[in-house]
Amino acid sequence: MILLSGKGYQALLDCRRRGRHLRQHGFTVDQIAVVLSLDHAVTPLRLYRYAAGLTAAEVVAAFTRHETAAHFLEKADGPWRPRQGPMARTVSFGPT
Repeated sequence: MILLSGKGYQALLDCRRRGRHLRQHGFTVDQIAVVLSLDHAVTPLRLYRYAAGLTAAEVVAAFTRHETAAHFLEKADGPWRPRQGPMARTVSFGPT
């Protein structure tokens, strides 16, 4: 279990609350990240993580699952490349 510092944890909780509210009003993750950037002077990567309401540990876990799946697909079918076009799959990293 990873513990967040008080200030960072409060920022994440605030961003989760605001992100949920903005998503209910039809904002995209990109738009939410821009709104959050007005109050939080952090890197763009962290802004997107905050916009999605994810902890760093959750992002790492999702990435690891994705990379593990890609590794097994490559072993089974040769090099894995994301599909393109209307039937392309998306990878979900958290609540939408």
